Amino acid sequence: MHCLLKMHCQLTTKVHNTSQSHQTETPFSVKIQDFQLFDNHIAVYERENGLPKVTVYRLPAIGESIGQLQGGRALDFIDPTYSVDPEESQFHSSVLRFHYSSMRTPPSVYDYDMDSGVSVLKKIHTVS
Repeated sequence: MHCLLKMHCQLTTKVHNTSQSHQTETPFSVKIQDFQLFDNHIAVYERENGLPKVTVYRLPAIGESIGQLQGGRALDFIDPTYSVDPEESQFHSSVLRFHYSSMRTPPSVYDYDMDSGVSVLKKIHTVS
């Protein structure tokens, strides 16, 4: 986790201000809210520019250095604003379970296969 936090803390972008002749360092507005560790993956729940985001990274084989996590797969959500939270998932599984809701979508539970990238709706909570 330390390496992951360090990676996010070091993310910066150079922004060129056309009215001035110098460049300033501006940090990305990304906040790690939670993570779920699996046998072969890590799912990171972030908030980027105010919007929730879930990115799944494949972990290296046992005994290999983790280095920097790269090439994560961000989950796509259809609604422009939504809420997504982790649900209990099995450590030795490649299935990430999460809770999703939006103004158009009632509270729902999905299973996301971290190997194939396919989400399956498992449960919809009816709204009274």
